[in-house]
Amino acid sequence: MRQMRLLIFKIITASIVLLLLNACSTTIIDKKTAGLGNPQHVYHAIYPASIWSNLSKDSRLPDETTENPRVLEQINAYVNNPKVLFRIMDQSRPYLYYIYQQVKARNLPAEIALLPMLESSYNPFIYSHVGAAGIWQIMPSTASGYGLKIDWWYDGRRDIIASTGAALDYLTYLNNLFNGDWLLTFAAYDAGEGTIAAAIRRNQAAGLSTDFWNLNLPNEAQNYVPKLLALATIIKHANDYPINLPEIPNEPYLAAIAVSSQINLDKAADMANIDPSLLRHLNPGFSRSATDPNLPTLLLLPIDNAANFQTQLDQMPDTQKITWIQHTVEDNDTLFKIAKRYKTTPEVLRQTNHLIHDQLRLGQVILIPSNDKDLASSALQGASAAASSTEIPPLPELKVINYTVLQNDTVNSVARKFHVTPNQLRFWNGLKRDMDLTVGQSITIWPPKEHKLPVKHLHTTYTKHANHTSLQKKSTQTPIHHKKSKNIRRHQ
Repeated sequence: MRQMRLLIFKIITASIVLLLLNACSTTIIDKKTAGLGNPQHVYHAIYPASIWSNLSKDSRLPDETTENPRVLEQINAYVNNPKVLFRIMDQSRPYLYYIYQQVKARNLPAEIALLPMLESSYNPFIYSHVGAAGIWQIMPSTASGYGLKIDWWYDGRRDIIASTGAALDYLTYLNNLFNGDWLLTFAAYDAGEGTIAAAIRRNQAAGLSTDFWNLNLPNEAQNYVPKLLALATIIKHANDYPINLPEIPNEPYLAAIAVSSQINLDKAADMANIDPSLLRHLNPGFSRSATDPNLPTLLLLPIDNAANFQTQLDQMPDTQKITWIQHTVEDNDTLFKIAKRYKTTPEVLRQTNHLIHDQLRLGQVILIPSNDKDLASSALQGASAAASSTEIPPLPELKVINYTVLQNDTVNSVARKFHVTPNQLRFWNGLKRDMDLTVGQSITIWPPKEHKLPVKHLHTTYTKHANHTSLQKKSTQTPIHHKKSKNIRRHQ
């Protein structure tokens, strides 16, 4: 009997271990859900491990930093400003575990999770003078090339899940481009791959080493990698420096809830029993006070509040949901006629569709809010609620052109018309080299500021972005192109 009990105990123990291993394996390899918690199975350790110690264990960059004078200079800068460093690290609290797990899911260096500290101080509403936005400071043209949507309702560069996926995709591309050299990869993320490739070619021609430390780069790029290594060093050897790291547990903070219809963000915050400001910080991709009516939405919430939100969402009557009608413009349609037909006003239609004039195109889709005036008004508040907050700044205008392809248009002719390159046009719209344009196709164009552009057949979308003062640098990252430099690899 005793042997039987011992055998049963061993079987149960082995089963539990296998379950735990499977759970860990799922967390590590699932790129879509890694770092997100399950609101139905919330578990908080009594004494949770610190995320900093786990980041240190998974660090992969060379540990030469304490002997490198350029890194020591940056370590001293952080040590001399401990309050600033603490605030930057503390701002990462809602996002850091998710991003750390996403990095692990791709088997990338854990130090990548620290990059947003350099880029944006982990502030998702940061907007640089060159147009980069979000915690990863992604350029608008880069966003198009990596599938991030930007329109009046939504900016994928600020969306935590979408932008993290795009940034990690881009870092992986750069690392392949620079033959697995992570220091060159990070330098290229900051300065642009062309800048690093040119520096490598210059050194190669002069017979000099082409590693990062020997490249002649712009000052910001020169300091970018040492700053990252300094951060990693301080975290890895925290006891050696007079700096207190914020207590951030190594466990999920976020859970994602699928929302099938548009919802007002203040209403969602009330349903989740959290402050509206927190909801907007967790879901900074939304440029208005409601979610995008044209996209299925994953709403990020603190894991402790997600289950209650899901319950209320399931019980929400249709009358409390924001509903929309999509009207396709026909012959003789005017804004006044459409407004009258749907019992609304031209002003509401102008605001909803962000029209800069009343001229309509045949086939143009006009978005019309429901007849419920309260819901329509709520959806049209835009970023006003965010603007009234002392924590979330108003978002300035960004211009992007949606161009409808005409008869005889080609990639080259459209590129000439808008003073951009064919490669940019293909990159922004995911067009392969052997693909051309089709009549009626809508393509995205990011116009250069110095040219006056044609207005015929254009549908211009404006999106708000944040004016801000960053704790760190203003991004000078250049637009990214998939086309690799032919000279890079032979100059490594």
